[in-house]
Amino acid sequence: MTVGISLTNGLEAIIITDSQGTARGRESNSSKKVKCFNNDNYNGVLFTAGSGNHGSYVLKCLDEIPDELFEDYVEAVKMKVRLLIDSYDSETIEAYKREVEKKAKLVTDEEERKGFIHQETSKKMIEFDQYKNNPNNTSSFIAVAYDKKSGKIRSFHLNSEVKSELFYPNVEIGSGNDGASLYFMTKLQGVDIEKMNISELVFFAMNAYSISTIYEGVSGTPSLAVINKEGVDNISKDKRVALSNLSCAYLSEFSRDLTPEATIKYVERILTGEESVYEELSKVLKTGKDALTSTYITYNSWQERSNSNLFSK
Repeated sequence: MTVGISLTNGLEAIIITDSQGTARGRESNSSKKVKCFNNDNYNGVLFTAGSGNHGSYVLKCLDEIPDELFEDYVEAVKMKVRLLIDSYDSETIEAYKREVEKKAKLVTDEEERKGFIHQETSKKMIEFDQYKNNPNNTSSFIAVAYDKKSGKIRSFHLNSEVKSELFYPNVEIGSGNDGASLYFMTKLQGVDIEKMNISELVFFAMNAYSISTIYEGVSGTPSLAVINKEGVDNISKDKRVALSNLSCAYLSEFSRDLTPEATIKYVERILTGEESVYEELSKVLKTGKDALTSTYITYNSWQERSNSNLFSK
């Protein structure tokens, strides 16, 4: 499972995803869930949630989809997803049939064999439906781009069956979407998002991500991309780690110095590459300068640290 977040003011968009992936019952924090794309008419990002295998395959195939219009690009991605899912479904059904036929050979009476096959096939149909309805076995994608023909950010949700354009400024998918959505619904009350600048967008989007990490399956240093008419800017890891730690410290109320205004200013200074901000921020967060930019500490850990300072005296 995972989380993917988008927040836009209409002309710029922030994309954040986690990096946790699961395979064979094991978890890793090095899963890539984002793919950038660029065309003369649009540039943006596709991100995914759900089955890591499905998502990874589709993201790797994106270079093979050279469509001129953004909506055509999205349709082509949907067809890639459909072909992959149909292939997996066909292989699964054939495997079920072989399993039933093998077992049926043990039944010597013809009529009993037919009844056995019918019974086992019905069981397999139920098992297949359960497999298809399990969110861990499905994939959803969000495509966000600056469409140069329309002069604005556009977003689409798609899976193997449908694609639909989204008109909300914030979009969340994955197992952590509830936490991110709750944060946006709570904290963006009365805010004119169209008037937000990049630093403010990153502030709110990163906070939504930090909250989402309390949900199962959401973890790891987040990816962070900024989309505008100029292209896609993938934020470097040291800045992402620093922004993540700043967000978690702010949400946990670790320091009285981290007011919303001060925190947004720190975000701006990090994004613009001001080196002196790390020395200053490390003192506020009571952590080493190198650790601030290299070691991502989860929101839960920051909250525990904050609570210890407040209640353990």
